[in-house]
Amino acid sequence: MIRFPIIFRCASTVALLWAVSACSTEQAYEKPLVPVKVATVVAFADTSALKYSGSVEPQSRTDLSLRLGGYVREFGTVRDSEGVERPIHEGDRVAAGTVLLRLRDTDYVAKVNQARSALDQARAGVDQARFGLKAAEAGRDKARMDFERATNLFNKQSLTKPEVEGAKAAFDAAQANVDGVQSQIAQGQARIAGAQAQLEEGEIALRDCALVAPLAGVVLKRFVEVGSLVGPGVPVFSIIDVSSVKVIFGAPDILVNKLRIGQVLPITTEAVPGASFTGHISRIAPAADPRSRAFDIEVTVANADGRLKPGMIATIEFQNRNPGAVLPVIPLPAVTKSAKDPKAYSVFVVDRKEGRDYVHERIVHLGDPLGNGVAVIDGVQAGENVVVTGTTLVRDGEPVQIVP
Repeated sequence: MIRFPIIFRCASTVALLWAVSACSTEQAYEKPLVPVKVATVVAFADTSALKYSGSVEPQSRTDLSLRLGGYVREFGTVRDSEGVERPIHEGDRVAAGTVLLRLRDTDYVAKVNQARSALDQARAGVDQARFGLKAAEAGRDKARMDFERATNLFNKQSLTKPEVEGAKAAFDAAQANVDGVQSQIAQGQARIAGAQAQLEEGEIALRDCALVAPLAGVVLKRFVEVGSLVGPGVPVFSIIDVSSVKVIFGAPDILVNKLRIGQVLPITTEAVPGASFTGHISRIAPAADPRSRAFDIEVTVANADGRLKPGMIATIEFQNRNPGAVLPVIPLPAVTKSAKDPKAYSVFVVDRKEGRDYVHERIVHLGDPLGNGVAVIDGVQAGENVVVTGTTLVRDGEPVQIVP
């Protein structure tokens, strides 16, 4: 008897068992742990005053332009420290009413002269018409009396009707002559008004050829040179008022509610060593900047001696109202934008569970910067570990590998 089929079935069974055994020895793929570095949150007792840096800005800035266009003929002058007159340039102090520049005014002078000549002609024409009016009125009065006399004689049958009608026609003609002369006078007066308007417009244009400083200040920029062709409305000078300056700084929300308009603050700057200034809060922004989450605070400082200049960095100091307060401090690299709230900041706190380290995202409310760290109002506690390297690689709730 042939047993080949039985042998085939046994071989198939052995192959199947071998395949099952081989599969059981394979291991499932496991994602490698993200390596991170951590730092321990420390407690810090703040006994110092709160200090903020701000930029010095002018009280106002005015960009000056001309109403008319033309070529720059010359600049106004100022006297230097040696009493020598020279053209105005950037950095010079100017008083209100100082002529900063003059345009070439030849064309405008010609227009003024033309308007003045037209006005004189119109006035002469009116004077002549008024003289003619007197003669016309005298002729009309004589014609009226002749007509009245002719009418009386006609009524007495001493004149014929054609003679009366002739007197009436003469009177009507004299009256028409008077009306015509009066119309000429009215037209002449209209020409006088038009010539006066043209003269005033020309004189205004002539005055506008000179650019005058509307306020006392310092020339920040001069945008043109002698001979430059300037268009109407194009800025040619920029003047700033530095009799008082503004120091603008950003305040966090924990501070802004403690500030008020008119509050006096001490100000210092390294640009003027040893000097101290006093300013008062003149503006508090109603909303925080969407990027920095800070409120712009404006402090106005008197600057009669001009020691504070735009662009300087000033320090505003606030007395610490809670000296000795203990706050947790975390390294700055630990702070990241929150994935849960785009407007908030967060940190990844490391927790150990069942022999493995896991990270959990926590939203934190930050306080003031302290060296290379930042104080935390709430969100973490001293003694906890936070991720300082690898914050962009980890996700909330996943395991990590802590490396030195």
